[in-house]
Amino acid sequence: MKKIFVSALVLIMASYALSAESNDMRNYITYPVKYFVGGEFESPEQQVQVQEIATHTYQRNVVVSANVGQRMVDSQTFDLKKFLQNKLIARSDAVISSVSDEIHIKKGQKFFPVGEVIIDGNYYILLRGEKLGGILLTDAAGRVQNKIGTIYHDELLISKDYASINPIGLIIAPTETIRTDVSDLKQNFEIIFNGYRKGMFEITYIDADGKSQKYVYKQEPQNININGVRINICCLNRFCYIY
Repeated sequence: MKKIFVSALVLIMASYALSAESNDMRNYITYPVKYFVGGEFESPEQQVQVQEIATHTYQRNVVVSANVGQRMVDSQTFDLKKFLQNKLIARSDAVISSVSDEIHIKKGQKFFPVGEVIIDGNYYILLRGEKLGGILLTDAAGRVQNKIGTIYHDELLISKDYASINPIGLIIAPTETIRTDVSDLKQNFEIIFNGYRKGMFEITYIDADGKSQKYVYKQEPQNININGVRINICCLNRFCYIY
């Protein structure tokens, strides 16, 4: 008799659980989600510009001092890369409340387009925010809808109950954000002072590949031109004039 009672109790509890789950699910509507290219959580970042910038250690029309074996001229370049990413930014603070959720949104908070969905013939964009549990819906103009959803098995699950937005009229608008990245320095060339010996002035030119070439000049050479850098020798011991 005791076994029959326990079995009946288990069946009643299982039936109650299934009934509760069924009622809970009936309160939600599902819609198929079409994901945007670039993944579910973020829009793709695109490289929009690469600029090569040259830098050097010398200044024109300035007298510099170079010891034997010391670099007189050091020319380098680096790449400055710019990346563009479309992000959606909240234009104001707001609180979105539903029966089961309450989402606090801060002005300037970033959102990422997840995908799109069609509800009753209307087009909506699905947004996932930073530290945001639910999925928000906006129309094409960025107006946030009074619904909070979640994605389950590639379907949008939203409650039949409407959410409240305070203040009303929250807009999450598209904004272009730019990120810059600097590459490692690349050696273009360098000019090294080798000293003055036996009436001859010697310097070494080293290119970007590390190949070197020696230049030898007579006493007090003027208008030396090496790879566009013009050098005059002011004093034979260690001073030169670059312009």
